[in-house]
Amino acid sequence: MSTPAARARRKAGRRGRALIRDNEWALPLIGAIVGTVLGFALFNVDGASGSDWAVTVSLSRATLATLVALMFTILSLSMSLTTLTLDNLSSHLSMRMLTVAASDYRSRIATSVFALAVSFIGVELYKLTDYASDELTPRIPFAVAMLLIIASGVALFWQLNYTIQSLRLDRSLTRLKRVTQRSARSDTRRFRGWGPAARPVESDAGVAVLAEESGYVIEHDLEALREVAQTGQTIAIDAEVGAPVVIGEVIGWVDGPDVTASILADVWSAVDIGPGRDAGHDAGFAIRIFVDIASLALSPAVNDPYTAVQVVDQLSAVFADLARGQLGPRALSRDGDVVAWVAAPTLADHLELATEQISRYGASERQVVDSLVGLCDTVERCATSDDERTAASDRRRAVLASATGSTHYSRSDR
Repeated sequence: MSTPAARARRKAGRRGRALIRDNEWALPLIGAIVGTVLGFALFNVDGASGSDWAVTVSLSRATLATLVALMFTILSLSMSLTTLTLDNLSSHLSMRMLTVAASDYRSRIATSVFALAVSFIGVELYKLTDYASDELTPRIPFAVAMLLIIASGVALFWQLNYTIQSLRLDRSLTRLKRVTQRSARSDTRRFRGWGPAARPVESDAGVAVLAEESGYVIEHDLEALREVAQTGQTIAIDAEVGAPVVIGEVIGWVDGPDVTASILADVWSAVDIGPGRDAGHDAGFAIRIFVDIASLALSPAVNDPYTAVQVVDQLSAVFADLARGQLGPRALSRDGDVVAWVAAPTLADHLELATEQISRYGASERQVVDSLVGLCDTVERCATSDDERTAASDRRRAVLASATGSTHYSRSDR
């Protein structure tokens, strides 16, 4: 079993990764620091230029300054298009879609490489003030500066192409689908060794675990819960990923022979709380974004039912993966007894979220209802248990019952 210090370091690592994930400035700042340190470290590695590097200080200054100005021009263009794209996503798709776009790694990599290159070149230009204009430029730092300029240009154009492609609805929906699928597969890997089980019964000796801060549940540290359970405790966490919690709220309980304050702190530290939901760790939130897009498209102000059909088509691909996996509460057992239990949405929960609102707003649109019925058919076909197949069948009946004019709705060709 790891020590409390090791668990604290693990939680600090999760918080550090969340800081980088949730803040656009984090990686560029790291890039700027690395570029500055690298600039000072490399400048005096090779103090003289060889005969094949006859680049004077004045020429290198002019070259680097011109190329940096060009890089800033490209960055300005990229940021303008990014602003346009984000405005398009928020006004035509969903405000929550911005959380997916803002967390994309391409933009962060491009700006980080740019910050690294600019800070490195800035140091080189500063150090070149110690040289006369007709002296030769040190070879290694000038070569590194040119390589960083090329890398920065490639990264910015790469990010620019991604931004332009994001203006296409089909690309945005496909990327959201991939985020949802990655989140679901990540959960499957994390819960390896945990199986479905009913919530254990809390005894009179059970001690409540209280939330020490407000926010949303981002992730559960399953390894920490496993380690606490090895001490002879029984643990139940009722706050599933994506659930809002308020400070002082009961999020679970611990039951055992000697539940100390240290054990309660360890259990609480295994529940990662953040300021907002993250589609990369929360498949339900990604599905919520799909529903937002379809609902906006079906509103009288937009009246674009085919966008809702495209959304449901992407959801069908998502649920084909979800139905083949294991969803719902998961438990860790020892000698046949549940020692740790964690709440999680079931396939029926996800399916209700995906269909209820769209079926209500799109009840009068035959194409939308057909697509929702097809989604339920996909889930029923891919489900791995009778309960999940029954849930899909029930949702299909609910979708048909909401269709305008009849509860006996027959599918037609689109």
